[in-house]
Amino acid sequence: MKTVTAEYLVSRWEDRHRVQNLMGIYSQHHLIKREGEIFTALWSTAQDVSLATNEGYYVGRDAVEGYYAAMHQRNELTNRLLRACFPEKVKDKTEEETYGIGTMNYYPLDTPVIEIAEDGKTAKGIWALRNTYSLLTAGGPEAYWQWAWVAADFIKEQDDWKIWHLQYLNDVHGKAGQPLHAPYAPYPELPEFAEMRAFTMPEPTVKTCVRPIYTVDRPFQQPPRIPEPYARFEETFSYGWQGKE
Repeated sequence: MKTVTAEYLVSRWEDRHRVQNLMGIYSQHHLIKREGEIFTALWSTAQDVSLATNEGYYVGRDAVEGYYAAMHQRNELTNRLLRACFPEKVKDKTEEETYGIGTMNYYPLDTPVIEIAEDGKTAKGIWALRNTYSLLTAGGPEAYWQWAWVAADFIKEQDDWKIWHLQYLNDVHGKAGQPLHAPYAPYPELPEFAEMRAFTMPEPTVKTCVRPIYTVDRPFQQPPRIPEPYARFEETFSYGWQGKE
């Protein structure tokens, strides 16, 4: 049996606590519409950062930063359109004060499994996400149900934990009030929100099916691999992009 000191065990507990807090802060940034700050505040400075969604990987700093910047741009567009639509509701408030108006992203992360590397330089974690969120579309506000997995590699930089690779993979996703197995059916377009039709999130730099979303005929899908104890990152798997662009 390997013998370790009490100080080592305390440091590993502290690291796990800090990683859990980091993802709690990540969740809070989504909740209070601070997505535009996520990359600078919470992500690693490494060049090989990556973010995976069901449709592919955003590989590299520019791609990952662009993903969160687009979320910020959508918030700004939503703010502007809703302010124009409800002038009496916002007449005494600035655009900064109404930023995030009319949308919600609860983003509760639970059931964590976190492993800290024995060398204390990296960590891995996986969480379940059972979310309710809303967005403004060309047909007006829409609400969604979401069950997803959030899995990440973390790296310690200047004694601070940062996100290195992250997978954000929907398992079940659908519009509220509509059967989850049915194809998405948008509301009829409203002229006051027609500008939302032109907004799209940036495409992944590597387009590939990372995880198929639930349909009635989808075969069973294993969740992302659960972290296992490891000594150094070279000895474990990665949640990042493993191919070549």
